[in-house]
Amino acid sequence: MTTQSTPNRWRKMKTLLAIVVAIIGAPIVIIALFASLSGGRR
Repeated sequence: MTTQSTPNRWRKMKTLLAIVVAIIGAPIVIIALFASLSGGRR
């Protein structure tokens, strides 16, 4: 293993990325659910 500068930074980045993904992904999932519920299949 290579000595990396502060693994805490990686953890912060991962948590930040997870939050961003959740914020961006949640509406997409909701829209997809609505589309499937309303019979929006083509």
